[in-house]
Amino acid sequence: MLYAGFDTENGMPPFWFKFSAAKYGHQVGGDRDSSASGCSMSMEFTRLSQITGDPKYYDATERVKQFLR
Repeated sequence: MLYAGFDTENGMPPFWFKFSAAKYGHQVGGDRDSSASGCSMSMEFTRLSQITGDPKYYDATERVKQFLR
């Protein structure tokens, strides 16, 4: 479910995760949220990709990095 948090227009997970919005792909990425929350989740998802061997988690974090550049 947390993977759905990265499915936003800017790739940044929202500060407040709304399950009902995520279910239908209507999450809105934060544009005024602390970058620390997205970066922390980025590190966790990078490690998750390493553990599972599934690159989708790492790909989600790349969108965060692109947004912050």
